[in-house]
Amino acid sequence: MKITFSLLVCSALFLSACSSTQRAYKQNIELYFSSKQSVTLTKDTVLETPIDLIYIKAGERPYATMALAFIENSRYKWVSADNAVLVTQNGRLERTLGLKNNLIYVANLDADPMVSKSDVAENANWNSYLDFDPHQYGVRLYSEFKRQENIPLTILDQQFTTTKVIENVTTQSVETASDSWQNVYWYHTQTGQLLRSSQQFSGSSERYEIQYVSRAMRLLESTNE
Repeated sequence: MKITFSLLVCSALFLSACSSTQRAYKQNIELYFSSKQSVTLTKDTVLETPIDLIYIKAGERPYATMALAFIENSRYKWVSADNAVLVTQNGRLERTLGLKNNLIYVANLDADPMVSKSDVAENANWNSYLDFDPHQYGVRLYSEFKRQENIPLTILDQQFTTTKVIENVTTQSVETASDSWQNVYWYHTQTGQLLRSSQQFSGSSERYEIQYVSRAMRLLESTNE
């Protein structure tokens, strides 16, 4: 699977025109999980890049970029040059590969308000269970969702108006005591598209801060916000 993802990214790079944007993109993606400095992108660079990019910050690492390798059954698969992979469905972090501690499985996604509906309702709730490293299996999860309207959001120095959805999560497993944390999602008010998320899959796991920079910059072009 790692070879497949790498080949897809490399193919996309070679198919796109040779340019300073392409070289900058390749340099950016190679920084993930290895650089000690944050990657800096501009609106123009993102719009000129032929592959969808996300800004991502994992734990204490600096911000870096990952690229959309492909979409399969509504699952977005994002890849880094060192073969780390994030799999998301409607923005929900569903699986990770190539990390020190990986999210292995999320159950009952069809009932997840984020995945099953286009608009997350106030007080919506969801029951699931997770498998993740190290050796945590069948961890029960309960989520309840709250909404905040007209929340400003800045991405690449550009301003957006969003609906902020806060997911209050509690878990319980045989091996560990109960735990709780918040995941947060920012949806573009006008179009409902997810622009940013901040989530983790356990109270002790790394937090993933994701900004959908390509999506956000395209929205600016289409909505003239």
